[in-house]
Amino acid sequence: MKNIKLFYILNFLRNLIPICPVYVLLFQSKGLSLGEISLLLAIWAVPAVVLEIPTGILADNWNRKHMLTLGFLLNAAGFMLWYFSEGFALFALGFILWGISESFFSGTFEGLLFDTLKACGKEDEFDRIYGRANFFAGISMAISMFTGGFLSAALGMGNALLLSVLSVMGGFLVSFFLKEVNYYHSKTGKKQGLRQGMKTLKEAALFLTGQHKILLVALAGIFIVGIANIIDEYDPLIAESFRLDLTWIGIWEGCRLLLGALGSRIAWRVKGLAGRLRFGDIFGVIWTLSIVSAICMGIFGLRPSWLLLPLYGLFYLMMASAEVLVEDWLQQKIEEQGRATVHSLFSLAFGGYGILFCSVFAVVMPEFMASRVLMGVSAYMFLACLAMGAAYRVYVRKGTRG
Repeated sequence: MKNIKLFYILNFLRNLIPICPVYVLLFQSKGLSLGEISLLLAIWAVPAVVLEIPTGILADNWNRKHMLTLGFLLNAAGFMLWYFSEGFALFALGFILWGISESFFSGTFEGLLFDTLKACGKEDEFDRIYGRANFFAGISMAISMFTGGFLSAALGMGNALLLSVLSVMGGFLVSFFLKEVNYYHSKTGKKQGLRQGMKTLKEAALFLTGQHKILLVALAGIFIVGIANIIDEYDPLIAESFRLDLTWIGIWEGCRLLLGALGSRIAWRVKGLAGRLRFGDIFGVIWTLSIVSAICMGIFGLRPSWLLLPLYGLFYLMMASAEVLVEDWLQQKIEEQGRATVHSLFSLAFGGYGILFCSVFAVVMPEFMASRVLMGVSAYMFLACLAMGAAYRVYVRKGTRG
């Protein structure tokens, strides 16, 4: 179980990046235009999307521990390029390395964690352990948000960047102490090559689409639960609508991250409570969390105020719990498929949906108004829950008749 404590440390160090809240200001201080900065943010997403599936396949058919180690190294190298950069090119290359590292982490972490627990006969505790790992990640991001601006002001953005490098390099060193556990790789007889990779991809795709219930839970995770990870990009603008300055916006962001971390931490308790109350299966739990979250968002959106602000925080807390429960349920259902590849397919689908959602949102709401955004998200989630719930009832009825 040594891996478990190491997972907590790795998730904390990976997200302890003080430069994150201010890196746009770093680019600006080096003379980059708004257009160049926007292009940099787009560049980051390209390798993460393009390599999502190949790296997932590689993690299942090679060595997950080595994938994590390389991910940390690439991330640190990207930040070091930023440190020496005086213009667009090195910043872009740094973002490319960061994007590649994210694709190395995606699915690899979940696959190695589940197989580690399986080796100890404790795979039923995945929701608790995974939720706690996400808790440490959220705490780390909140610390970065709270301290990033202060450290940059007191020590300079260059030193804040070096602290980020040191944190990620700490993760690189800690990863060497992980123990590799990969049941899929053992099952395939350590076969590699294009043919084996395509087989892994086909198995993962069939897993996600071959059974109606698995498909519905995955779609709920993407189209409903995942919305929290899309609209958080608008969170600083919502904070700004309360007439907060940059310091208080950072504190606002940090508090939101802390609530998300708490939601991840208590996800296993939510699942246990639902079981004791005979609440139904996992879809019912996820659906209820989502519909209540939509209502909270809608009430807050009707009249955004400090009095109703806890409802906004509750939205992120419940969605973080739902996210852990979706991942846990899918991992528990995987039998012979590559875990990292299944997660990568799920992440790729979510990434595509996120791009589409933001594009449509930009057309529907060309001008930002906090109340309209909040109400629009609430209405979307409510309608999506109704549609997904109806589809699930049809599935249940067909199963009963069968």
